[in-house]
Amino acid sequence: MIGDAASGGISLDWGVNGAVLFGRQSVHGYRQTNEPTIVYYTSHPLNRSKQVIVPNLRGFAGLSWRYPDAKISMGYRADMFFGAMDGGIDAAHRENVGFYGLFASVSIGLGG
Repeated sequence: MIGDAASGGISLDWGVNGAVLFGRQSVHGYRQTNEPTIVYYTSHPLNRSKQVIVPNLRGFAGLSWRYPDAKISMGYRADMFFGAMDGGIDAAHRENVGFYGLFASVSIGLGG
């Protein structure tokens, strides 16, 4: 931290954590193929459901401006889920899903 805790300052914040999610992965729908003059549909609906375990990895890095009773933070974060989505059509195909981008937050302390 640049500065002191009593009057505030700037600090570099970062973190990494992981988790394991347990749950049901399911797909419900119909397959449709379009060509210029013909539309094809599957003869049966796509319905799959199974129990899955999905690893999750999350990380962030940013700067914080700290004041005695408040904090303003800005930075970048990423949240990745490995094998979280069934992206298959005729057969199951697990795909990764990620959420990432810039963030900003304001925190205000209440009480003493």
